[in-house]
Amino acid sequence: MTSLIDAVSQASLRYAGGIRMKIAVASTGNHVARHFALCERFHIYMVYGGKIMKETDIPNPGLRPAMLPEFLEKQKVNAVICGGLGGRTEELFREKGISTQAGIIGDTRTAALDYLKKLRNEGAIEENINTACIQDELV
Repeated sequence: MTSLIDAVSQASLRYAGGIRMKIAVASTGNHVARHFALCERFHIYMVYGGKIMKETDIPNPGLRPAMLPEFLEKQKVNAVICGGLGGRTEELFREKGISTQAGIIGDTRTAALDYLKKLRNEGAIEENINTACIQDELV
């Protein structure tokens, strides 16, 4: 199994001395969807320096599961969290350098925070940066 550090494309996350990333959580309401492709929407968490700085959501465009990795890549997503994920879809995410975390249940924000905690524990992100001036940059 690949570590989270290897799974997350570090080159795409480096920004002004910190880590900038977008986490998409496949959701139904405010809970992680049981299956990625059947979710109502994607809660998007914009992260800088290990902290969620902004939240938004995007309706699931109803594309075939194999098309959703491309859709989320265009949204500049670095990681996807969901309940269930098919093998081919997971492979497509990997090819695009997007990390996946399947088998997750519960509240979407908690899932995103737990993912960030895992990254911190593996040394992939640090929280010792000034985040005061970057809120508008997280798009």
